[in-house]
This record gives sequence, C-alpha cells and structure tokens, in this order.
Amino acid sequence: MLRVAVTGHRDLAGADEFSLRASVDAALSALVAECRPATVELLTGMADGADQLVAEVAASVGCALHVVLPKRSAEYSTELSAEGARRLERLLIDETVSVSTISRPSGAGGPAEGDDPSAPYLRLGMYLARRANVIVALWDGSVERKPGGTFDVLVRHLDGHEAPEPSTTRAMWMSEEAVGDAEGPFAVWVETPRDSTGSDDLVVAGPTPPTDSAGLRYLSGTESPGVWRSAASMPAVLQRLLDDLGAYTTAVSDAGGTKGLEGGYPLLDPIPESIDPNRREALDEIQSAYLTADRLAMRHQARSDRSFVLAALIGAGMGFTFLWFAKIDSASLWLYLYLLFFIAGYGLFRWARSRHWLRYHLSQRVAAETLRVRFFTTLIGVAEQVEVRRLMSLTGVSSFPGFAWAAESDRVGVPTTVEDRLGTLPAGREDHAAMEIARQQWVDDQAGYFERKVGNLKARHLRLQRVTRVLYVASALTVIGLILFGSVLKKEHITDEVSVKTALVFLMGLLPLWLGLWEIHQSRMATRELLWQFDNQAGLFNRASTQLRYVTERPARLRVFVELAERSLFETYLWTIHRFHREFEPPSAG
Repeated sequence: MLRVAVTGHRDLAGADEFSLRASVDAALSALVAECRPATVELLTGMADGADQLVAEVAASVGCALHVVLPKRSAEYSTELSAEGARRLERLLIDETVSVSTISRPSGAGGPAEGDDPSAPYLRLGMYLARRANVIVALWDGSVERKPGGTFDVLVRHLDGHEAPEPSTTRAMWMSEEAVGDAEGPFAVWVETPRDSTGSDDLVVAGPTPPTDSAGLRYLSGTESPGVWRSAASMPAVLQRLLDDLGAYTTAVSDAGGTKGLEGGYPLLDPIPESIDPNRREALDEIQSAYLTADRLAMRHQARSDRSFVLAALIGAGMGFTFLWFAKIDSASLWLYLYLLFFIAGYGLFRWARSRHWLRYHLSQRVAAETLRVRFFTTLIGVAEQVEVRRLMSLTGVSSFPGFAWAAESDRVGVPTTVEDRLGTLPAGREDHAAMEIARQQWVDDQAGYFERKVGNLKARHLRLQRVTRVLYVASALTVIGLILFGSVLKKEHITDEVSVKTALVFLMGLLPLWLGLWEIHQSRMATRELLWQFDNQAGLFNRASTQLRYVTERPARLRVFVELAERSLFETYLWTIHRFHREFEPPSAG
C-alpha cells in the first residue's frame, strides 16, 4: 500500500477551489495509476481547509482514507468549523475509514500537554512526515515555521532528520535540476495562496520552479538539509518506487495473497499484552510486513537457486554429449542431444532473466532484514535512532533496480505514540522486560542462527574440498598412467571400438569440465560471500549479547541495541551489493 499524507493551509479563501481540486485530482490520480495493482491510502488530520479538501478528492479517485487525529475527537471537533466538524463526524462512523489518535508516550517527562497548545499538532506533523511515502502539500511557498505547520511537515519529511527547533525559520533554495538520480523522499507541491501569509522575507528563495500542466511540482530531498530539488514531471526514482510497489503487490497476488505464502517464523508471537497498545499495533504491522517480505524472499530464492542448478546440469550435459561424440561414439544422435541441451540452456537463461527471481530475492531480503531490525528497535523505543535511509544511501543499495520500495521499509509500523529521542519507554519493569525480549528473541536468536549457518557452510566447504582433492589426484594418476602405459592401454579394449586409453581420455576431459561447472555454480550462488557475511554477523550478535549481559545502565544498553541494528544492517546491505554486482554487473565489466 502506498501511503500519501496531506499537509496544507487551513485558510484557503484566497485560492481558486476549482483549480485546486483539479490539481489535487491530477496528483492523486497519477499516484493511483502508477502503483497499480497496489492501493493508495491517504493520511489526513481532517483539519479545515487543505486536509478536508484533499480527503474529498482522494475518496473520489479511489483512495482509502485514514484519519489521524492530533487529540481526542470530541476535543478536536471544537476547533473545527461547523461544516468541518460534521464531515469529521461522518468519517468517524464510516466503517471503511481507519481512525487513529496521536498520543504522548505514557510516563513521558516534560511539561504537561496543556502548557503548549501546539504540541498535539507537532506530534501529528512528525507522524505524517515519518509515516507517509509521499506528501501532498497545499502550500503557498512561504517558509514560516510553526510546529506541525505545512512547511514544518515538509522539512521533516524531505530532509529525513529531526528538524530544527519549531520556532526557527530559514530560507530554502529550489533547484530546477531534474530529480532522476535523487533517492527521495518525495512530495507533490500544489501552490496554494491563502488569506494570511508570512512576512515578505519568509518566502522560498531561488528561482521559481516550473510546474506541469496541472500546476504540480514534484519535490525531492537531497543530502543538504533545506535544499530540495524540483521537477515539473514525476521523477524517475519516484516512478521506480511506484513500479516496485506494483511488482511487489503482483508477486504477493501471484502467490495467492499473504495466506498463500508459506515458511518463515514470526519475530515475536504473541506480542506481550504489557506493551503499549499503540506500539503493539505498530509491532503487529511490522511483523506482518516482515513475514510477507521474508516468505517472498525465500520463494524467489528457491526459484533462483533451481535455475542455477538447472543451468549447471545443462552445461554438464552439453560437455558429456560433446566428449562422448568426440571420443566414444561418433553417431549424429549425440550432436542432436548437444544441440538440444544448447537450445534448452539458452532458453532457460532468457526465461530466468525475464523472471528477475534473484533481484526480487535480494530486494525482499533487504526489506525483511530492515523490518526485523525495525521490529525490535520499535519494541524498545529506539527505532527513530536507527538511520536506515542514511545507511542505504551510504552503501548505495537503494539505488539498485528493483530496490526502491525496499527502501521504504522504515516507514512501516510507525507508532501513533510519537516518541522522544533515546529512551522513550519509561524506566521500569516494562522497559526492562522489552529489552530482555529483544535480547533473547533478536540478539541471542540471531547469534545462534548465524553460528549454525557458519558451521554448516564450513562443513560443506570442507567436504567439497576433499572431493576436489580426490578428483585432482585421480586425474594426476590417470595422466601418469597414460604416459607410462599409453601404448599398452591403447591395445586393451572395453568394447570392440573403445580402448581403455580412449575411455581414460574421455574421463580426463569430463572431470575437469564438471569441476569447472561446479566452481561456476558455487560462484553464482556466492557461497564464499555468504560464509563471510554469516561469520561477520555472528561476531556482531555475539559481541552485543555479551555486552548486554554485563551492561546494566539503561542508556548504555539502548546504545548497544542501536549500534547492533546499524552494523547488522550495514553488513546485510554490503553483502547484497556484492551479490548484486556478481550476477548483474561484474566489477571486471567496468
């Protein structure tokens, strides 16, 4: 599902409502069309003005609605116009509409909520910026900064980090550069005048970016906070993200839906009742998304592995038939078999490439492992400190074809309890219990898993080494035998037409060929890289497990979890890069 949030001004009296609705319709219709068969959900606070206008248009183009309230509905309704309150009331009783309410963390410190009237709207803005894949902004272009205001939400979404203090304002440069090579996040800007504007010096700096025929501008974040790129048409990376979402949805559908996907194990089942309900709801969503991604990854991996095995067998068959024809039997039947193997191999190569099984396996594995980390860091309340997008950007893994949607994994399961930085859970029994669950079910479990994998791979590698040594010795002895007794072996016949010497030469040609094919198969399976990654991961989790047994102070324990999360994800992304380049873009080709 593509989640689109709306942010915009409440006072739209100065805007042409007909043109505004047409622009919003064009923006949402484009998103709906490009991500099919996936669905689109609009997140809206249902404030007067932009929120309610976009909600009406979204419903008309087939988007699902998710109303996210900054406070309890009875209290919030008093802040709306009479018509706005009636619209909200109708949505709240509509069974097809999802409703959530943003709340503070239980036991959070700081001033009481009543001391700062803007706090609920700041938390709502933070949630929308964190949760949405795309923001639709009805904005006049001013950079007046109010907590939870339009510009504040855009900053938090596009810059992808904790924004400056809500009271600050700053200029922002718009570049006319196309965003084809940008990684996002993305927003669609519909320029919207309003009755009350900020002061003249708080207007967006730089040249006015162009719009498309519907008056839309596509914005993308850059590595520089406050500097956003713009384009008059949908950016290539956003297009790829929507395509990837559509392909992901199709893959789930082809498997018979999530119930048709088998395998995998829940991260934590059941999730303890002691966990805050909002957090537990987020954990349920993350776990569901993880199981889907994990099962899809295993499904595509199995298909990819089978294609590699079949390709190796076809190569072995080609070598056998050719050598048999050359050394044993010159009947044309063997040439026909060789040709049949050749055609089958070529057809398999083209067909397997068109299925993209390996690429889907790698992208879904990245998504699954990102969701695993997100689950346990959400459980202990430090998910916001794990900079997944920065790690992906640094490694470049999110720029690979087919990986754009995997990069959105960190937007799954954002709790409606908006949390502070470092140590959001109240210190006490619940906090300790959550960290113990994370230590046992994540750290210790993964340490054991990677140790078993390393042991299995090393044992298999040793067995293969022994077989290879035996074959090499046998080949060497055969060569020596041919040198010393070649003339004698030539006179000895297995059949009337095949001498012992000919049979030995046939085997000498066949064994090295099959050994070479096996080495190619092992290379394509990236067995050595897999052993390297499992060994590194085992070291990371074992070290963290040891630290958590001896570290008792809460902030220090949380830092261990955060460091482990980032380092383990970095290892996963690094291995994925090696695997991707090995199959699709070998370094030697560059």
